[in-house]
Amino acid sequence: MKTEPKERRVYVVEWKEAYSNGIDEVDEQHKHLFFLVKCLKLETIEKTLDELADYVFSHFSTEQKLMEESDYPDQERHRQIHDQFVSNVAECIANDDPWDDERLHELRKFLNKWLIGHIMTDDQQFGRWYKQYQYQQNFEELRFSGDDERGWLSHLFKPDWVLRLLGK
Repeated sequence: MKTEPKERRVYVVEWKEAYSNGIDEVDEQHKHLFFLVKCLKLETIEKTLDELADYVFSHFSTEQKLMEESDYPDQERHRQIHDQFVSNVAECIANDDPWDDERLHELRKFLNKWLIGHIMTDDQQFGRWYKQYQYQQNFEELRFSGDDERGWLSHLFKPDWVLRLLGK
């Protein structure tokens, strides 16, 4: 009895707002990374992998610059996680096996799981740190700005400032 080959579902994960870490530039880059993983197809695998590699490098550089700027205490561990990811992906891509549906599925599955896991843990933690850093920067600017006759405390009660403080 001949059986039909089992059709494999494409492993696709869409961006969700729950993945947001509150740093607009980083969130936009994360959205694009999900898009690039979704675009992985056998017909264009080499081109998409090249674009993905370039974009990952750019994204990690952005995150690491923000970590340095904010003096993030866990930046070295975060950088090591990035380095390990790059190493794992490079090893996977360097494999001489031909690209087929199975290999592509495994790569897409690995990339999506890693992205979600990393974003929901390490990047969320960094996002909270960075928002606190920005809050302190804004507070210090208001506190020491001499361009307004009112005291710095009165700025806290301006409607637009309260909305920004609440993230609205």
